[in-house]
This record gives sequence, structure tokens and C-alpha cells, in this order.
Amino acid sequence: MNIKDIIQPIPGDDSPIGKPNNQSEFLHDADREIMKIGSLQHGEVDWEIIHKQSVKYLKDICKDYKVVSFLVRYVLHTKDATKIVDFLDVLTTFNKQYIFSAYPAPNSSNEIKGSKGKVLKMIISYLDSFIKNELVESDDIKFLDGFLLFFTDLQSHLSTNKSLSTYVEKINQSLSVKKNNVPQAVSGTDASILSSVEQKDTELGKEVTPSPMLVPNELSLDSIRNVKSSYLKLAEHSNGTSPSESLGYQLRRYAMWHSITAAPLKNKAGITEMTAVASDRVADYKSALKISADINLLRKIEKTLETSPFWIDGNYLSSLCAENLGYNDVSKEIKEQTAKFVAKFPEFYDMKFVNGTSFISDETIRWLSEKDTIENLNTISFNGTEFQECYEKNGLLDVLAKIDSQYKKATDIREKFNLRLEKISYLIKENVQSISVVELKELKKIAKEYSVTEWENSFFQTIDATLSQLEKQL
Repeated sequence: MNIKDIIQPIPGDDSPIGKPNNQSEFLHDADREIMKIGSLQHGEVDWEIIHKQSVKYLKDICKDYKVVSFLVRYVLHTKDATKIVDFLDVLTTFNKQYIFSAYPAPNSSNEIKGSKGKVLKMIISYLDSFIKNELVESDDIKFLDGFLLFFTDLQSHLSTNKSLSTYVEKINQSLSVKKNNVPQAVSGTDASILSSVEQKDTELGKEVTPSPMLVPNELSLDSIRNVKSSYLKLAEHSNGTSPSESLGYQLRRYAMWHSITAAPLKNKAGITEMTAVASDRVADYKSALKISADINLLRKIEKTLETSPFWIDGNYLSSLCAENLGYNDVSKEIKEQTAKFVAKFPEFYDMKFVNGTSFISDETIRWLSEKDTIENLNTISFNGTEFQECYEKNGLLDVLAKIDSQYKKATDIREKFNLRLEKISYLIKENVQSISVVELKELKKIAKEYSVTEWENSFFQTIDATLSQLEKQL
């Protein structure tokens, strides 16, 4: 059954549109399967019945957008890029011929309203959901162009329905951004440069400051977009050839974050206009991590991060996945770069996506404040009695190790908290203010849960006074 057949006028009828027939077996069969979607019978859906019977109804009985919505669900279910793009092309032609005259609510005044407006909104929402949940991982320009061309044409028919027109315009803007961020294919000239990049891993060091010489000569660096595209290309190549090496992950985060100079605007409740990664996608990632980790999962998370630079939790998931794969250097690198990015914008801790989800979850805050993030900062120096002597002789890392060793032996809760505070004080002396702020806030939060106020109120006074002073310096 060829989907293109839905474009042909209804045969043997006074009108090319036909007339609705609620008793049609075509409609009945397709509708029966559609009703199973999302129900306890979801696993029993016969998608081919939806496909074949919907085409038959639209070809022989009536041009009806309700039945078109059945086909939309069938085609998106296949997740076949070629099939989806071909269908969008057919639907574009169908819209040009029948969008005003087809059911429901056919009219001759070229208006989209009432039940037709509702059905079209439903169709658009199916496509929008697919774009947000599935298309985010696609770098197929033809795939993106297929959606762009469809929505651009659809918007031209919606001048009488401002709500739908605005909805489609936002989708088009999102698609355009996605398309502009797609890395270009690696050319022969680029390949030789990319091979030299693989030898530069140790030269880059732990700080992500890639040299412009690492970017292919043929790529323009005249705009932020091209810089991002260039580094994403390098990251993709590095991850593809050496997934256990940290270089590609460094480059990806440089591409994501180098142009961010200020935190997003927020309202009094901390809500920004940033869109969160789909909750079901995040749930899928977390579920997969609990079962097992593989390189494909790591690539998916990293790909999602490219279009969601404020999804800090994603970096935690990526680091955890890398650790589970045995890529310990990669895991630590992701954590370190994330900590540095967050340290530049402490306001992230109070910010939320447009749906109310926090930029940084409590779990990720704890991850960022763990000791290895601090120890990997490659700083040196310290202060304090027994610890002071260790610091003066051996430097910061040895002192932190000494404090940690004593912390593990401590049995008194007050001693444990004071040791953590001691540890933070040395970080402050080393001018690691941003990480210190994170640690202090976390320490204060945990301490309150243990009712530390009952035995030492000065503990909180010290934290609050230190926080106030540090935040003025940031």
C-alpha cells in the first residue's frame, strides 16, 4: 500500500474530498489499533493495519485529517529516516491540495479553526515530540531538512490561526538551530589535521584550551557557530577513534561552553526559558546505566549534551557511564571540566528549566563536591598545626590526603564536620573559591540534617561568614 495514494482525489465521487463514513471497515480497523496505543494493549498494536487501512480510507472514502493523524503515528513509530522524510513530502502535497477543504470542518474561506484546528495541533504535537525525543541525536541534514521544509510549508497555511502558526514557528526555529549545529563531514584536508590532533592529547593538558591550530584550515572561525561546529567535529573524530581517551570529551565541552559568558535570565522562582532534556529520555539513560554501560550509551548521552549545554546532570551520567566502562581518565576529565564550568556560574544551583526541573540535581551536587574533583585541580599549598607542617613540606594534595585519612578514622560527628571545614579552609587559601562555595553549601546542608546546631552554633556562623566573603569575591 503506497502512502502517496492519499494524494489522489476520491474516485467516482462528486467531490474529490469524499464524505466521512463512520461505518467503514477501513476506519474501524485503524481506529481499533490506534486505541491500543498507550494502553495495556500497547504491545499488541498492529501497525501495519493502521498503515494499510488508513491509506485505503484516505484514498477511497474521505480526506480526513483525523485519519492522517493515524498515518503520522505509524510513520513516526518506524523511526525510519527515509520513510519519515518521504511521508512529510507527501503530507506537504496533501496539505496544499486539501488542508482547507478536507474534514473535519471543511470550509471555503481558507480558515483553520474548530475541530480541524484541534486535529492539526495534535498532528503537530506528535511531530514536535518526535523531534525533541528522537531527532536530537540525528546529524542527518536530509532528515532535518525534511522537517524544516514540511513545517515551513505548513506555516504558510496557518495565517488564520495565530496559535498554531506560533507553535510551528517555534519548532522551525529549534530545527534551524539544530541544523546549524550539525558538524560538517570531515574532508581529506581535515583528516590529516585530525590525525595530528590525536598526538596532541598530552599537549592540551587538563585545562580545555585547544589551540586554534587544531581546527581544520578550511573551516571559518568568524562566528561562534563555526567554532562550535569545528570543535564538535574534532570531538566526534577523537571519540570515534579513541573513545577511552579524554581529548574528545575535552573538546566537546569546550565547544559547548566556550561561548557562554553569562547565566540565562531567570524569574523570581529561578525559572529560565531553557528547555530541559525530555524526562523519559533521562529515565532511559539512568535505567540503562543500572543494567550495564556500553559505548553506545556513552555516545548517546554525549550527543544529547551537545544540544543541552545547561543539562549539568547529563555530565554526571556521562562520567558515571565512562567509569563503568573502565574509562577512568575520561570520567575524571568530564567531572573536572563540569566543575570548572559550574564554578563560573554559581547561580546555576538556584536555576531551573522552563518545566521546573533544576539545572543541577542534589545527586550531581554531591558528585561535584566529592574530593577527587578538588584533588585533580593541580594546585599546591596549605596551612594549620599538624596539617600545616605537612602542607609546607609536601603541598596541598598530601595535606588533603592526610585530612581524608583522619576523617575516615573519626567516629565523632563533630570531628568529621570540623575536618571537612578544615579541608575547605585550605582550598580557600589556594584561591579555589568557587569549589569552596560548593563545598561549604553542601557541608551546611548535610550538617543541618544532623542537627549540628545542638552542639556547636559557631560552626554555622563560620560557614555563613566565609560564604558571604567568598561570594563577594566571585
